Amino acid sequence: MKKTLLIYYSYGGTTKHLAEELKNELKLDSHQLELKNDLQGIFKMVFKIPFLMMFKKCPALKPINIDFEQYDNIIIGMPVWMATFAAPIRTFIRDTNLSGKNIALFCSSGTNPGHVFADFKSLLPDNDYVSELKLKNAEKNLETSVIKLKGWASELF
Repeated sequence: MKKTLLIYYSYGGTTKHLAEELKNELKLDSHQLELKNDLQGIFKMVFKIPFLMMFKKCPALKPINIDFEQYDNIIIGMPVWMATFAAPIRTFIRDTNLSGKNIALFCSSGTNPGHVFADFKSLLPDNDYVSELKLKNAEKNLETSVIKLKGWASELF
């Protein structure tokens, strides 16, 4: 039987809520990506995050102690920052070997999710991308977003 892992990063809590609902519904192994130095606070939100995004920086993550060889399928959840994936996802992509994995992507965004998945795929072009789900205004429509996410995920792999 093929095993599935759920990986996600959450800044404001919406993606975490969605991921936890998905984890519980499908009984998935999961891991929340965490930064070594958090980005909370108005100064960091106004200056640090745009800097990371503009210059495609990779903020340091806390160690990920997962044997990715155990998993055939990876679901990755992320918030949208400046019409693309959040900077910590860039670090994860850079530091993790996901070769040969079946990947499904979901994102939560407050506005237009932009080119989030095209940008992600450009950094990992050799994988099989099974499906994508953009949850626009997920924070405002959390219940509806959870229902959409569960329905989408039940059809994966």
